[in-house]
Formats: sequence, C-alpha cells, structure tokens
Amino acid sequence: MTREKELYRGEGVMPKSPQQTFFSLLCVAALCIAVLSAAPFLPFSWLFEIGIIAVSAVMINSILKKGPFSVTYVLYENSLEVITRYGLIEKVTATYILKETVFTETTVTANGKTLPFYPDEALKKLLNLNTPSY
Repeated sequence: MTREKELYRGEGVMPKSPQQTFFSLLCVAALCIAVLSAAPFLPFSWLFEIGIIAVSAVMINSILKKGPFSVTYVLYENSLEVITRYGLIEKVTATYILKETVFTETTVTANGKTLPFYPDEALKKLLNLNTPSY
C-alpha cells in the first residue's frame, strides 16, 4: 500500500495550555478538600461527600477535554489525520476524508458526529477556512 503525500503537519492550537489545565485541576482538588473537611460538621454529611465527588468528576472531565494533550494535524492529499499525544504515547485518534467531512474554524463534522477542531492559521488557509474580512 502506498502512502499519500504529506502536505502539512502542525500542532493544534488548544484552548488551554498544560499550565492552565494543571491550575484548574488544582482548584478542583482544593474545592474537594474544603467540602470533604467541612462535611463532618454538617447534617447529612454523606450527601455532601457524594455530591462533591460527582461534581468534581464532571468538572475534571470538562477540564481534561480542553487541554492536557497535544494534537497534531497531518494533512494529506485527500485526508486529514489527527494524532493525539498523551505524555509519551502518540496515537492516531481520527482520520477525516476531505470530501466527506465538513470543516469549520472550530468544529469537524464527519459520520454524523461534530467534534472540536483546533487548527492553526496555516491549516485554516490550506482548508480554505479563513473568514473574509470586510
């Protein structure tokens, strides 16, 4: 099988830096510690403990979706490959066929799913995503 010609390779512009992600997670941990240390002094302390676990799980999930991983976009002649790096591990997390996918400046829609998209200016230009300024 022959490999397509690579036209472009670049890092995605993530909404949060690793430092911002770390401090956001630190704030969630501080909130957990505060509620869990105050819970024994409140009536129905078990309810507060279960509640803070559930709320912190949702908050941590939303924080992690915004940034600790690096994303590399590789543009080939007829497809775009997304490579996500988790620490030392790199994995191809998506491959989009250009003719079958709808790209905007912030989302990718393929196979009925809309996912976030973080292109840099060069990739936006290659995919014709730059909005004209009037």
